[in-house]
Amino acid sequence: MTSKKTSGITPAQNKKIHALKNALGLDDAVYREILAGFGVSTSRSLTFSGAEELIERFERDALAIGAWRKIPSKKIGTGYREGFATPKQLDMIAALWAEVSTAPPDKREGALRKFVTRQAKVTDLRFLRAGDASRVICALKAMNRQAGDE
Repeated sequence: MTSKKTSGITPAQNKKIHALKNALGLDDAVYREILAGFGVSTSRSLTFSGAEELIERFERDALAIGAWRKIPSKKIGTGYREGFATPKQLDMIAALWAEVSTAPPDKREGALRKFVTRQAKVTDLRFLRAGDASRVICALKAMNRQAGDE
């Protein structure tokens, strides 16, 4: 069984990595060298957190040369709403869930919904209150620590 901390890259992450690679104009040799720095030969072999790190690096470089611009998310409820979970809390929940979830990538979102429903008694992350988000984050961190102990 694979470790929960090494859960694989998502299709969205892979797509973003390749879009950023093209925006930066990286040739294949340079790109492979960068991947080798992560201990892999293909982007699909990256861990979730490794992919996030690579995306952040590529985004930073692409923004610096003007080859990329961040577009605000069009997802419902991702902006700041008084009393509800902040975008930063929601991002933290998503990142922690990606590390602890044992569900296959295509079923992770549904599994997260069920987990949040059990923890906070809401059916969707859009309805998660700020205090409940903190409780969900604490539970996910505890799961992450427990997974690390095994």
